[in-house]
Amino acid sequence: RPITIQDSGLVIVGESSRGETGTGSILFKDEGFSGSALIEASGAQGDRLSGLSITGITVDGRGRAGSGISLRRVGNAVLDTVIVDGNSDWGIAIDGGFLCSLRGVVAIRNGRFDGKTASGGGIQLSAETRECADCRIFDSYANKNRGWQLRLAAGDERKDRVVGLTVWACQIERADHNDERVPVVGIEATDRTTFFGCNFVQPKEKHGPCLQLGGSQGKSSVRDVAFVSCCVQYNGKLAAIKALPGVQSASF
Repeated sequence: RPITIQDSGLVIVGESSRGETGTGSILFKDEGFSGSALIEASGAQGDRLSGLSITGITVDGRGRAGSGISLRRVGNAVLDTVIVDGNSDWGIAIDGGFLCSLRGVVAIRNGRFDGKTASGGGIQLSAETRECADCRIFDSYANKNRGWQLRLAAGDERKDRVVGLTVWACQIERADHNDERVPVVGIEATDRTTFFGCNFVQPKEKHGPCLQLGGSQGKSSVRDVAFVSCCVQYNGKLAAIKALPGVQSASF
């Protein structure tokens, strides 16, 4: 069953494996697993939780339901040298997080694709419960997920955005689906977000855009998003970078 965290200041340390196959400390979803995520962290009764650290852990979803790691209203969380693999929803889902850091994270083969529609994926930051503010993603890798590789979303009920995100030196690539509506990176609701030195890659046989800005159910707002020294590699039949309604300012 899910590992539920509701107290601040918890540290989980494993014997890490930096690659696409985990050979160190592995948490996996056994047969019959049910729940929204294998590791679920949220403040009790709507309170905020802070000071969570997870290092050197592989979360192996084995294709079963839910996400790998879910953080809701969690601040000052650090995920360092963490692998999330084979979860049918998101590898890592952060909703309403603040001052969270992802370093050396590998998100691979997460999400679902039924032959027509892709959903879930590698990493999602959203603002459904509160504004998601001042988070950072460093030296991380999202690849072969069956939905988005990275998504910044507002959530279903609120108009808050992902604010002040920094993504540095990340490889984000190769969606494992053919749903042209789902890009490699979806930037739907954000303010003051910067990508430095990142590579965005979509292989030749896949046609969804590398980058898609705006367009989330009329609730999106994209302001002051910047791409600095980034590479976009695209060989599909559509646009490499696609802007939908709701984009107010973007720079490349």
